[in-house]
Amino acid sequence: MLKRTFIISLIFLGNLCIAQEKFDYQWMVGYPPYKGDSSLYGACMMDFNGDSLKLIKVPEATLVTILTTASICDKYGKLRLYSNGCQIHNGDFELIEGCENINPGKTWDLYCDNKNFSYYPTIQSQLILPLPGKSDQYFYLTHKKEFSQPYFNDNYYTEFYQSTFIDMSLNNGKGKSISNFTIEYPDDVKGYNLSACKHANGKDWWIINFSYNSKKFYRLLLTKDGVTGPWEQINGPPRDTFDELGQSVFSPDGKKYACTYSASDKVWLMDFDRNTGLFSNLKILDFEIKEDWHLRGVAFSPNSKYFYVAADYFLYQYDTDTIDIQSSKILIDSNDGYGLPGWPYYITFGIEQLGPDGKIYIGQLLGSLRQWSVINKPNEKGAACDFKQHSLLFPVYSIATPPIQPNFRLGPDTTTSIEVIPKYQLEMKSWYNPSSKIIKCWVQHLQTEKNLYTIEVNDVTGRTLLSQKIINPQYQEDISLDGSVLVSGVYIVNLMDKGRVLVSGKVMVY
Repeated sequence: MLKRTFIISLIFLGNLCIAQEKFDYQWMVGYPPYKGDSSLYGACMMDFNGDSLKLIKVPEATLVTILTTASICDKYGKLRLYSNGCQIHNGDFELIEGCENINPGKTWDLYCDNKNFSYYPTIQSQLILPLPGKSDQYFYLTHKKEFSQPYFNDNYYTEFYQSTFIDMSLNNGKGKSISNFTIEYPDDVKGYNLSACKHANGKDWWIINFSYNSKKFYRLLLTKDGVTGPWEQINGPPRDTFDELGQSVFSPDGKKYACTYSASDKVWLMDFDRNTGLFSNLKILDFEIKEDWHLRGVAFSPNSKYFYVAADYFLYQYDTDTIDIQSSKILIDSNDGYGLPGWPYYITFGIEQLGPDGKIYIGQLLGSLRQWSVINKPNEKGAACDFKQHSLLFPVYSIATPPIQPNFRLGPDTTTSIEVIPKYQLEMKSWYNPSSKIIKCWVQHLQTEKNLYTIEVNDVTGRTLLSQKIINPQYQEDISLDGSVLVSGVYIVNLMDKGRVLVSGKVMVY
């Protein structure tokens, strides 16, 4: 009996420690103070640390967060990092060293290289997570958006994950990027909707994205050793448009996942296995809309029973505990026509976010630049949820999308057997660029505790013709070798560790 009581006490204390973590207690919103003639321009901090939400104007903050935004606090609720997809600033509103350009490329040049009003043009495309088991280290992930053709002609682009590890103990507490790298998708995809959920072990993180040019989900796994993946799951919702103005979210208990997007009158609801990172039991639910091509938002109640769909002019509630979830749909409210005087648009409901105070905050689009709507009691059914339109008034112009925050306080899942996270095998891809005479080698799942690897290019007889060392390896490496000395033919590329071949592949030089 004493042993059992001791175990129960440990579980209670563990959950208490988790409950005290306040990684999502300060959000940054607003516009940069680039117009000195108006006191309504500037940044605002949403501070949940007190008995009630405080809206604090922050004149010293210059980073705009108009469309996509991410932020994270330390476990005590003090802002540590926030980003607009172009740069990352620390909690003192200063640029993090090595994060001046976190998304290099044509898109950054078009949208971010503007001292007055820079932002990355994506929705729900950023996440900042604490690195498991590492004090004051964080993992930043965003979508790198690159157009394969002129955007307004084709709307087709390829995407990558752009990743950064940040150590806030460096630079006298101001922070520094310690690793920047790109994670490639298995194929070209179009989609955003990055969301995260704690692994069943209560420590690691599943990171999920779904594509809208296929029925594929992509998942990454963040552990104390770094990030692995992506892996595919081909049973996702059918999407057939280039539009990305939507949202995906996990329920606070981590057992459900919902997603929607702006060109649709549907929301997809699935069960989620926190142990494997896999989805099941897809349900496609309908709702009525007034117009296409507006923001769509979705959020779960704190008790995970209800979820709410913000469909531009309408707000709907669904009950996930019923057998027929479609029939549980309730129209909570419709747009009341409020807008700024003289402004030709009125408020539409957009991206949603559950706050640490148990309320759901809904960003506004078009009708007002200073007000959000709030679901004050989202655990209650129907009108009892106490939805108030444009009820949150900011001291400055606000943004259309709240910072997307996962449930940082979700503990281990004790209802399922937790498997040991596998040690994923090394992956290597090699290809040849005939115009530059360069052989590129992409290697993933390197063990960073090793100090040295070697990449070798051999001919078919085993003779080593090119060799390059990987010193202090990252989890993922891109290696370029000068192939100008090679004649046309097939060559063997080996990744070596102290003379031992770890993984090999072929490359054709022509």
